[in-house]
Amino acid sequence: MRKLAVLLGLAGVVLVAVLAWRTIDGSVGSLDGSHPSTTEPDEGIAARRVGGETRDERAGTSGQPPGELPETRVAPVGPQPLRVRHAPLGVRVVEVVDAAGRTLSGIAIELLEQGLDREVARYVVHSDATGRATLSGDREIEYALRVTGPAGFAQFVRPFRFDGDAVERVVVMGGATLLGRVEPIAILDATGTATTPGLLLVGALDPTGDAYPPAATGPARLDATGRFSITGIPPGVWDLLFVMEQRSASLGGVSRRRLQKAIALRDGERKEIVLDLAPFAPTRVDLEVRLDGAPRAGSLDLRRDFAADGDAKLETEWRRVEVGGDATASVMLPPGAWVARARLASELGEFTVTGTRFVVPARSAPQRVLVELRQARRTVVLLDPDGQPLAEVDFASDSLDAEPESEVCVTGSRGRTTLLGSPGMRRLRIRHEPLLDLESLSAWIDARCADDPDAARRAWLDLGNVELIPGDGEQLTIRLPVEWRALPRD
Repeated sequence: MRKLAVLLGLAGVVLVAVLAWRTIDGSVGSLDGSHPSTTEPDEGIAARRVGGETRDERAGTSGQPPGELPETRVAPVGPQPLRVRHAPLGVRVVEVVDAAGRTLSGIAIELLEQGLDREVARYVVHSDATGRATLSGDREIEYALRVTGPAGFAQFVRPFRFDGDAVERVVVMGGATLLGRVEPIAILDATGTATTPGLLLVGALDPTGDAYPPAATGPARLDATGRFSITGIPPGVWDLLFVMEQRSASLGGVSRRRLQKAIALRDGERKEIVLDLAPFAPTRVDLEVRLDGAPRAGSLDLRRDFAADGDAKLETEWRRVEVGGDATASVMLPPGAWVARARLASELGEFTVTGTRFVVPARSAPQRVLVELRQARRTVVLLDPDGQPLAEVDFASDSLDAEPESEVCVTGSRGRTTLLGSPGMRRLRIRHEPLLDLESLSAWIDARCADDPDAARRAWLDLGNVELIPGDGEQLTIRLPVEWRALPRD
């Protein structure tokens, strides 16, 4: 019995030792004292996170983390040799010539290489006295050449490679030369041109495209003998425009006469032309002016209607004539359709009347023209929607005839005003605040239309049309609709 108790005690010691060893190491040891691999999972151990602490699911363990991972070390090595094979660059010769085959020196030649989104220039060389230049580049890359000629035109060569040795011959444009003169030169003096006439080439196939000479240079000009020269013109079909301008300080406008001629030019071509100014030759016109049948002296404005005679296109031609006490005047006028206008004064203010329209034929003998001016007036009384006289409001009348006239006046204390002008149909408009002249009206429109382009239109109430007849017409009474109250006020 005593022996059995000793054996049981030894067995208990051994069991306690085994359990203690497993707790400290965290794994089950083998009988020979070795440990299992730390890279293989122990299926008998599971851990979970509880309250921010790691607890081992296995009963009787301490929950300590496993041992450290193995450390990896990299030993330094010395520099290793790198072998690079360099391919020799290719070399090409470029020769620059004009349309006639003549070599050109000093021409810029740019070597272009395709970048991410555009071609970029690698370098620039210039042709020597023999018209040649030597370039070098990678044999495996496709390049391009940009060769700019003496007239500024760029010629491109695509593709350009260095895998051969043939001479690249590039023909650049030098442009065409246009020489000419105008005849007869005396017409320039007779037409009263205030500025030197200019010449401009506009593309016949694309009139909205670039013109030549370019805007930065300005149009070509005539010399004192009426001759001109334009060089470096790109080849193509052009419309040559010959323009004469005369600025009129008294009329505030520009008189412009234009002659147009189609011209086809080749690169390197030298062409001479003659512009015939005979359609511009003025004719003497003797004017006799009458107002309502009576002789009338003073200023008379002449304006050309928009008409054309052959190739000569006359535009916005203005002349001011001073009519003497005998109601006659003489003036030299270019061919075209003309209209006479005069500014008259009355106790009610100034107004414009339009007179006789007449035509001056080309290459005609002196002619006599009777200018008849007629004036009309009509009294208008304005009443508000309640039938009360409407005083101190702006009242405008616009001519509906071919010759536009616009007059602005202000109604009096009894809502009365008078329409003055040439006989014909007039459009009537009204607004609240009085603007006594067109300058004030223009300033009012500019101030309001800056933020509201429709402000000027909405400020006016359209009253319809009324006819002015020669002399004094019968009184017209207009009662405004209720829309009058909705018009904006200042």
